[in-house]
Formats: sequence, structure tokens, C-alpha cells
Amino acid sequence: MPAPPRCCWWLLLVGGVGLGASACGDKAIEVTLVAPAGEAAQPASYQCVNRVEVSVFANLGPTPVCLEVPVGTITNLRSPNLAGLLDVDLPLGFAKLDIRGVRAADGTCATGDTVFHGEAFYAGGDTLEVPLLRGLDCDDLRTTGVTVHLGQLPQLLTGTTPCAPPPEAASISVEMIHVYPYKYEPDFTGANSDVPLPAVAFSAAGVATLPGPLFAGAEPPSCMMIEYASGPSGVIPMFTCYQPALGSVCGGPGDADLFSIDLPTAQAVANAIQSNVISLGVAWDPQTRRPAAGVTATVTDPDATPVRYFDFVNGSLTPSSGNVTTSSGVFAFGANAPTEVRLSIPGRPTSVTAMFGADALFPELVGVQIVPI
Repeated sequence: MPAPPRCCWWLLLVGGVGLGASACGDKAIEVTLVAPAGEAAQPASYQCVNRVEVSVFANLGPTPVCLEVPVGTITNLRSPNLAGLLDVDLPLGFAKLDIRGVRAADGTCATGDTVFHGEAFYAGGDTLEVPLLRGLDCDDLRTTGVTVHLGQLPQLLTGTTPCAPPPEAASISVEMIHVYPYKYEPDFTGANSDVPLPAVAFSAAGVATLPGPLFAGAEPPSCMMIEYASGPSGVIPMFTCYQPALGSVCGGPGDADLFSIDLPTAQAVANAIQSNVISLGVAWDPQTRRPAAGVTATVTDPDATPVRYFDFVNGSLTPSSGNVTTSSGVFAFGANAPTEVRLSIPGRPTSVTAMFGADALFPELVGVQIVPI
């Protein structure tokens, strides 16, 4: 990969913030921030952003620099209007540049919330474009908490007691963390995350309230992930992407659902999708309070495995040969990073959600997402 000589180049970030070399530098790599398509038509608030982190990746790893910006300076991603200029040496082997717009409660970027982010790999020349993605909306930052209801996937699909908590509910704790797509290198898509909020234990009835302040939802493919934090042995860690606009099966408006999955089910799904990374969704009909059949799931991540649909018979999930959901409503795929998923069925509006999967068989985490349509 081409690399500019040390101390002879500097980076200029268009919009007011720059990375540069010392006085010996007389050339520049101009960096342009590229807003996501349609950003102007889908406005969001960036009023809570008070830090911007710029990380330069090179032979010896990243060199992050945290810049303070006045609250309200950044109004949109088309015209960041970032104030100030920062000069640093461009290191030998410059390979990648990352940008994070951060809401930092403690004055540091490392523990802050990533409101927007972007990354680009350097392949030579004197220009570099950094595509930006919005992860969070400052209007979604609230002081009130989120109530989480813990259930079991088989009971949900059976329908008799869809929200019955597992017997060990009181031994399980849950936390919330922001996860967003990230490329460690050009051919590997993964995930990056912010610092999780403190964990809270479920009651025996399977109810836990995560206290604020917190962000109520994220912009797909970014995911405000409600995840298993700790529990007894034998419990497979599970998580879901919190999007309050989609509603809750087991609670009221603004609540969240977290459904557990057993090891045999996880193994069966992993074998069917030919991936140890499991993202499992249930298309849900709020009117009948039952899984929805005839739904098509479309995944935007090009690196994800193909979507498979499943029947639920005698307490077990088995692959379906069809290309829409069966009466179980279950579909699954494998993805190493959060991705946007669209559910569609004739006669109803398309439902959009973020989904994410992680290795469940060793075990790690299994994503189980209930998506009303």
C-alpha cells in the first residue's frame, strides 16, 4: 500500500479540522467527509456532539486525537462545520483514517457515545474521501430508562405463554451498548462498540429496567444492543437491537423484549445457514399476536450469508424450502457486523430494523430480533 514519507505530508480534513505534519511538511492529503445518501431528507439532531475523535492508522496501530467542539456546532453531515485545526505528524505507513462524532459525558472520546462515524483506507494520492454514517440521534437521548422483558423463544413460537420468563431469570443480568458496523481492513467487516451502560439484574418475573440517560434506539444499521451481561452456566448469551418504534411483544410502549434460545436450537440454525454467526428474526403480527407468515426478509450487508426460513414443529426449528416466512415467522442469516434488514409483505408497509449476530456455539452471543410488520 503506498505510504507518504514521514513528516513530509499532512492531512487536511475539509470542514475545519485537519491533521498535519510539522513545519517540514509542504504537501497535503485533502480529506472530504461524504454524507450518507438521503441524509438531507432524513434530518437528525447532532446537538449533543461535543467531541470529534480522529484516528490515524499506520504501521504501529491507531493514533487517536480527541477534539473538543462546542455543543451545537455540528448541525448535519453535509456541512460538519467543525471548528479548529489540529496539526500532527502523518506516521509512516499511513493506511486508514477514522472519524467519530462523540457525545462525551466525561470529557473524553474513548467512553463517549458515537453519534456518527466514518472510515476510509488510503491507497495513495493527495485526496481521501471518508463516507459517514449516522449511528445515533441526539433527540433520542433521554433521562428515563428502558424496561426489558425476558422471554424464551420456544414459548413465543408456541404461543401458549409467549412471554413466560426462563426459570433462571433472577440469575441473569442485562446491559445496553451501542454497536455499529466497522471495517478493520478492506476485506473484513466487523463491529465496533461504545462502552456499555451498567448491567441490571432481572427479577424472577423476567423484568429489568435499564436506567437513563441513554439513547432510545439507533439508526440502522447501527444497533442499540440490549444484551446478556451475566448469568448461570448453560445459558446462551442473547441480545436484541432496541428500536422502540417497532414496539414490544411483552411490554408497553418504549419497552424492549429479550428472548433466550437453547443450544440445540442454536446449533440447528447455525447448520442450516452454514455459519456460526447467528442473526435470528421473528416476523410478528401485532394484531394477531402471532408470528407472521409470507414475509420476505432482505439483508443489506453484502457479506451476510443468504437468508433462510424455518418451520417450528414439535418444539424444533427446521429449515424451510420456501423463500418467505412460514407460520413460525422465523428467518435467519449470518453477519459479522450490524446490518439493516427490511421485512415486506403485500398490503403492509415495509418494516426496517437493525440486526446483528455473533458466534453462539462456543458460546458467545445470539441475536434474536422480534420485528413487527
